[in-house]
Amino acid sequence: KQSIRQDDRPATSSSYLIIRPNTGISYSGMDADDLHAKYTKVSATVAEKLWTKSYESTLHRCQHGPSCKLGPQCVYGVRRLTVSLLSGAVTSLWPALEKTVAMYRQQLAGVEKQLRAYRVELDSGDRLVGIRFPMWLVDTLLQNYTELTTHTHNDAVAAGQSTTCHESPTPVDEQARKKALAPPKTLLTYFGGAQSEKQQNQQPVTSHPKKATTTKIPRVNSKSKSSSGPPTKQ
Repeated sequence: KQSIRQDDRPATSSSYLIIRPNTGISYSGMDADDLHAKYTKVSATVAEKLWTKSYESTLHRCQHGPSCKLGPQCVYGVRRLTVSLLSGAVTSLWPALEKTVAMYRQQLAGVEKQLRAYRVELDSGDRLVGIRFPMWLVDTLLQNYTELTTHTHNDAVAAGQSTTCHESPTPVDEQARKKALAPPKTLLTYFGGAQSEKQQNQQPVTSHPKKATTTKIPRVNSKSKSSSGPPTKQ
């Protein structure tokens, strides 16, 4: 039996919020018809006992109970999960990862069937990035990786190909070499180089000094005029 709690506040006009003891609030609501068809209303005393039992039993075990067909690998409804990550250079392990997941696809949870990268932060503050992968399949993963590597080596030998390839050195590109060895440009060298290049491109211009010219201003002699009337004799 599974215990749920129906919130009095409806999520929408026709659905209700559902709260479970092991997973908390559901992301989606439930219609009133589905609610009454799947669950039976009980008293508060009976609901408390069922709620407590479901909460305690799903701490490290799925909500299917001890008779689950998938065994301890089933994590459906578990309240506390132990997640393992494969970090480092996992690209070479990818074919073995896909083969291992395909072998145990029916026993894996939905999030473990897809090889996705996760970033987690530990209690110490350190951060890890890796592929989520169940710990109980690590031995099978290593076995598949060894088999795939051996088959690849044997196929190469059978085809007459050497596993070691020696290539002649590639000639050096002089233009790329000069560009790589050139000192990095800064604001000062960039604009200074551009200014010097601009000066080199300009043609020299010969300047001729201009002769100073003087302008003669005519001199005007002014005569004083006497006041009106005949001149006086002394």
